[in-house]
Amino acid sequence: MFMCENNPLDKICLAYEMLEDDLSKYLFFLQIMNDVHETMDSTFQMIRLMAGNTPRPGTYWADIFDKIHKDNKKIILYGTGKAAGLFAKLVWNSARDFDAFCSRGAERYENGFMGKEVYDPTYVCKNADEYYILISSNAFYEEIYNSLVETGFPEDHILSFTKRHDQVTKVIEKRYFEFIQFFKQDTAFVDAGCYDCDDSIKFTNMQKGKYSKILAFEPDKRNFDICKKVSYQISIPHFELRKCGLGEKNGTSFFEANGDPSSRIIEIAESDVQKSDDLVDTVSIVSLDEVVRNEKIGFIKMDIEGAELAALKGAAQTIFRDRPLLAISVYHKKGDLLQILSYLRELVPEYRFYIRHYSISQDDTVLYAIKKDTKK
Repeated sequence: MFMCENNPLDKICLAYEMLEDDLSKYLFFLQIMNDVHETMDSTFQMIRLMAGNTPRPGTYWADIFDKIHKDNKKIILYGTGKAAGLFAKLVWNSARDFDAFCSRGAERYENGFMGKEVYDPTYVCKNADEYYILISSNAFYEEIYNSLVETGFPEDHILSFTKRHDQVTKVIEKRYFEFIQFFKQDTAFVDAGCYDCDDSIKFTNMQKGKYSKILAFEPDKRNFDICKKVSYQISIPHFELRKCGLGEKNGTSFFEANGDPSSRIIEIAESDVQKSDDLVDTVSIVSLDEVVRNEKIGFIKMDIEGAELAALKGAAQTIFRDRPLLAISVYHKKGDLLQILSYLRELVPEYRFYIRHYSISQDDTVLYAIKKDTKK
């Protein structure tokens, strides 16, 4: 069949054929759907696949929502953070609605959140017969779930669209390290988006000293200070921490410094920057090729809030030379998955690709690139 890589559909087909297993192909399809129009359908399918369930027809969750409302019960989103906001938009994008939010800090939301009331969990639990809860938090899912059950909230009123949430925490623990067996021992690990050193610590524990170096990059000042403190306290071996971001070439960039994992490089004209906005900063950007030089790289992890493609272009020489294991976040920008997969396929045709998902929302989709003859 004739294909032209300038045709978007042909690009999708070529990328799809590069994926090594059915799970990756399912997730690829769902991520492409999310790039076109984010809905609950594709997101819940990702969650089901993440927890080891088989796919189900996309609209089954909507039937549950409709039945709850038909029975004159209310649906509550637990949380008022970023994840809750994303879930709310997904519900609305899917032509459905919910009734309110729930938060332990409900008193802070006298005027509501995103146009909805915010209830205290104690109130919801006391009136449990009237409410169904959808937990929106990824990091605190188990804690919230257990707290609700211990308070007496009925488990069958917690909306779970996978039957294996006991497996979710175990799956999340493998984020970025699903294929660690393909790491070449005694080479270096690049931790791009170090945040709190957690991934560097996991890598150290997994490798038991059988690596040459960890090169960690964290441009957010608050996060950098945390990394510096943690690395000293734990004494991470052969750990080099740099306060800069990665990009296609050396320079500076505007930066949204949130002091959390969402800090990111921003494309903004200098005249548009609000000088009074303490979140907007300028940071140094470096090319990984310039930093690495002759250091042999065996593994690159990147979770840098949408700057991944530019950073990979700035690491092209290193990737072409060393063929390292790659774990790259591909959900921050629409089109990232397709563009990054296509770029890496052209750079190293020997790479084989896998996709995995590590969140109860549409976040945390990771593309792995593996040169299979590197297995230990």
